Amino acid sequence: MRRSFPTRKKKKEVEYLYIEADEDHVSLQFRDKKGDLTAGENGQKNNCLTVKLVYVHEGIESDVSKSKWHKLVSPYYFCRVCDGKENERFWNEIYEYIESHYELSKIKKVYLNADHRGWIEAVRKRIQGVSYVLDEYHL
Repeated sequence: MRRSFPTRKKKKEVEYLYIEADEDHVSLQFRDKKGDLTAGENGQKNNCLTVKLVYVHEGIESDVSKSKWHKLVSPYYFCRVCDGKENERFWNEIYEYIESHYELSKIKKVYLNADHRGWIEAVRKRIQGVSYVLDEYHL
């Protein structure tokens, strides 16, 4: 599935852009029909599906005064189940969104908060100058 993002009449000008990338593992009851899950070499059923999650935003701000909660500024979310070459298409879609909504020449730095999974590393092929940031959990 490929989306086409209409170019904004006036693209946003931001100094910094943030990309958060991670994955979630979903346990399936079946793949196509009930009873079709098979056991792997370790004897466990092959019932896990990996969902890739990416969101692009312009930073964080306080949700309300005197609150410990924060919210993302202008977030846009991407979610996909994909592997191999489909990962490249996924990052291409994310890049197309960024290119159609932001003035790329005005962005000083793009920060990527993620672990170093192979599918996430593929972002370097598509978005130049990305700086990795590891959160406490991944450190």
